[in-house]
Amino acid sequence: MRHLLSYALPRVVTAAAVMSLCALQFRAGGAPTIIRVSDETILTGVVPFGLNISAPEPYGANQILNNIIPNPGFEDGVYSMVFHSDEGATGRRIPQAFWDPAWNNDELDVGQPPGFWDGAEYEIVHGPAKGRHGKIERFTIENGKSVFYLDSDGPAPSKWDVIFVRRDRPGINSSDTADPTTTRPGSPGKQSLHLRYSPDWKPAFAHYADSVWRDSDPSAGKLFLVRGEWRLEFWAKSKAPGQQLLAVFKREGEADFLNKTFDLTAEWKKYEAAFSVLFTADTLKPYAAGAHHPILMFAFYLPQAGADVWVDDLALYRPAQNPTAFTDALVNRLNEFKPGVLRFWAEQFGDTLDNQLAEPFARRPHGYKPHSRQAWMYTYSLPEFLQLCRVVGAEPWYVIPPTFSPADLADLVAYLAAPPGDHPYADIRGRLGQPEPWTSVFDRIHLEYGNEMWGAASGGDPFMGASALGGDRLAEIASDRLGIVRAAPYFDPGKFNLIVGGQTFAPATQKALTRCRTADCIAFGPYFGLLDAYDTPENIYGPLFASPFFQIAAGPMRQNADILNSNSRKIASAIYEINFHTTDGPAPQDVRNSFVAGAAGAIGLPLSMLMYQRDLGITRQCAFTAAQYSFRAANGHNVRLWGLLRDLEATRRKRPTWLGLELVNGVVRGEEFKTYHEGGSPSWRQRCVNGIEQETEVGCIQSFAFRDGPTVSLVLFNLSLADPHEVQLVPSRAPAKTATHKWIAPARLDLTNEDQENISIEEAQLDNFAPNYPLTLPPHSIHVITWQQTP
Repeated sequence: MRHLLSYALPRVVTAAAVMSLCALQFRAGGAPTIIRVSDETILTGVVPFGLNISAPEPYGANQILNNIIPNPGFEDGVYSMVFHSDEGATGRRIPQAFWDPAWNNDELDVGQPPGFWDGAEYEIVHGPAKGRHGKIERFTIENGKSVFYLDSDGPAPSKWDVIFVRRDRPGINSSDTADPTTTRPGSPGKQSLHLRYSPDWKPAFAHYADSVWRDSDPSAGKLFLVRGEWRLEFWAKSKAPGQQLLAVFKREGEADFLNKTFDLTAEWKKYEAAFSVLFTADTLKPYAAGAHHPILMFAFYLPQAGADVWVDDLALYRPAQNPTAFTDALVNRLNEFKPGVLRFWAEQFGDTLDNQLAEPFARRPHGYKPHSRQAWMYTYSLPEFLQLCRVVGAEPWYVIPPTFSPADLADLVAYLAAPPGDHPYADIRGRLGQPEPWTSVFDRIHLEYGNEMWGAASGGDPFMGASALGGDRLAEIASDRLGIVRAAPYFDPGKFNLIVGGQTFAPATQKALTRCRTADCIAFGPYFGLLDAYDTPENIYGPLFASPFFQIAAGPMRQNADILNSNSRKIASAIYEINFHTTDGPAPQDVRNSFVAGAAGAIGLPLSMLMYQRDLGITRQCAFTAAQYSFRAANGHNVRLWGLLRDLEATRRKRPTWLGLELVNGVVRGEEFKTYHEGGSPSWRQRCVNGIEQETEVGCIQSFAFRDGPTVSLVLFNLSLADPHEVQLVPSRAPAKTATHKWIAPARLDLTNEDQENISIEEAQLDNFAPNYPLTLPPHSIHVITWQQTP
């Protein structure tokens, strides 16, 4: 996901005007629309739509791991980075492009100081010096440039050639107090946390959470409530017998959930505490404007002067009912959503394969950005992600960190596919609880090289430090790296789908990426929801619903499809991310938020994904992302993106985008069949506004038919902003006498579920279901009709 859209807008439309203006743009089709479901197959092997699973977010809505402590083994981090050579490089001296060391700030840990990369591994992956690898002898700053000195001479890289560097670095929870000389018995990690007495009663260790509403977006309120059964577990020892350790877990200034003193010994020992938190202790309630917003804190204190204590392998969690490392809240929601695919996108740039496989107490944080010097990201592991996919019945889509070494890439295939006992990474898989290959669990495993690696590698690139700089460089690098995957001994082309990420709104990038000869698929991110004009409902919602029609007829997605279809080698398409992208610009915050979090999303998002599936044949699609309350745009506004869930643990409310996809995901599977429309055909001609670059005809009534065994389902939309419309349903074969009807028909498109539940999925039984069954579709509504088909 990148921030590609810009805005310049006139006046605001009022909510009261929404329905009164709508009829102006529609050409009515007064007669009923007869919808015939045929036996003509459009697609086979259809799977439900998928989701991105982002990194755990202790401060916000996406607290998805059971253990709420990041880096609980207090391990050092790993740091890997993609950088580009600047002019004047020699065989041993490479200046770094796109970073000015004048921006470095030691106080804020911004930028990388001299010595940061000393001893690191390097690998040149693009240009005349491609293939060179070795050690960084010295990293320094000279003449206003960060400069890498290599340990040997050889061909010099050209301007903007691509180099990977990798090394260990201090990480969160470890930088100042880590002790590599002692760990608890049997720990999988390599160091522990050394705590010392502080006379000013400061915590010797503290972890803070649920702070978005204090530090970023006050409208969020509490996003994580502490309630029910909890457990604290850790190992500790003291320098001398009789020293104590105080553990505190609380909502600052509001409620103490745990306040317990532990008597320690001079030998390592495991300590545990089970505690219950009343549901009234941490609640959602109104706070006055400007009032303090208390956050969560877990802390260790040393109450005795001169105390020296070591702590290792800390866990603070609620016992879960599911068998994964993830919370029940996430797993339960995913089971309701029924994803066909889950994409592991936790900004795992900078990581190594060994760390992606490590168990929690050995797993290290990772980093990759040139403007940082600490490994700050801690996320779930690949084995944990694969277990989640198995539990919820989804195909796994794994984003490979671009700086994986050649050995990492080959060993990844062995971990996923090697038989038990055949390879050291098959043994690792077995020790982590999965003896049989993951390729025996899943029909298909999707492996994507990097994420949006075509990025500019500078300035506003959110993934600077992991970008290749354009499609040409990416095509060459991805071709080489995916070639290593494809050539690995246990690679099975029938089990793996190798993906490179395209640049949706720059078709020229796709022309370059077709030269990536080892990729099976190019994935796109067709975000939508420009809001350049918002003076009328037609300008707000008409282009939103028209977006996939324009994209498929003449927009970038059509151009991308034509490029792939004309290529001499067959290359499939996928969608790695899709959602609103209504960020930045001067649109009033309330208008923007009622647009992106409003009821229109229950229609716009599933409509886009269904049309890309039916008309472009894209069967693997992932919405972005499962849970996130808001995103801070460049203008300082907090936009209610990117989460399809408002939060997981506080209100637990689903946004309309989630509800729309949950509704259709119950039936999007098996085979898709062609439908035919006869009779009334209401439509409008969408003018060029809000991202619609060519006048586009939009039919108000849209239908999509699926069959899974004897079960037939029909997804219906009425896209009219004002008018209900009658349809008559004609199944291809005699149906059973009853059918199930589920629908979302919001009273207004700007209603949200942010502060109370206004949008939900309704359900009813249709009796006497038969050919020519009449049904009236309210304006701006989505429906699913399901029945059993007779043989």
